[in-house]
Amino acid sequence: MPRPDRDTWMQPHPSLTRKTQKSPHSKDRPKRSPSPRPSQSASKPKPAPRPAVSTAPPPNPPQSSTSKPKPPPQPKKPQQQRKWVSISGKWLMKAQREGIALYFAMYGKEIEAKVVKNDTYDLRLRHGGKVEVVPKLKIQFFCKADQPVKDVMVVDADIKSKSLQPIVPIRKRYQLKDKQLMMARRHDEQVRATMRGGAVFSGKIEWFTQYEIKLLLSNESKVILMRHALLHVEVDTAA
Repeated sequence: MPRPDRDTWMQPHPSLTRKTQKSPHSKDRPKRSPSPRPSQSASKPKPAPRPAVSTAPPPNPPQSSTSKPKPPPQPKKPQQQRKWVSISGKWLMKAQREGIALYFAMYGKEIEAKVVKNDTYDLRLRHGGKVEVVPKLKIQFFCKADQPVKDVMVVDADIKSKSLQPIVPIRKRYQLKDKQLMMARRHDEQVRATMRGGAVFSGKIEWFTQYEIKLLLSNESKVILMRHALLHVEVDTAA
């Protein structure tokens, strides 16, 4: 077998060589010229520096001679809660506002006076040209001075002779339940109330609070009894 020539032996295999022949289906396309790479001198332009922000306050606008400067805002005042006033308190406030003379029966004396001020535990009364502070604990009952209360009032001589004094401790006073008064008022029943000074009243309950009872008497007069001055109360269910 003849030995291959050296030039033939050094040539690569035809399957490993790149095909340089054009395909019969390919079209003649113009060759693209390689695009030049951007040089370093043609880099992107740097952004312009931002202007410095001034921290100084803006100048005040010119004020006209007719405009007045606005006053500074005033702090809001805290709202005060309204004081609760009972029915008897409103009744006394009306008597004070209208200047109505009232009759007060206390332990050992009776006076006609006008209300100057109604405090929580005291009454400021004007009588005889002077103002006197009377503790409510010393008042047994009161009414308008023109009411004929004494015409239907009965006095128990035995109780009056004892000269009873007001009781300060609440637990030692006469305990009258509100339910009992409520039922008597609802059923329009007659009530007989005896005071510690000996006065006795019979009538129907018009209203009552924690501290007072207002009775409508048989002659259409009205009286307000202090509950701390009660000796005992009876309800006439047969009336």
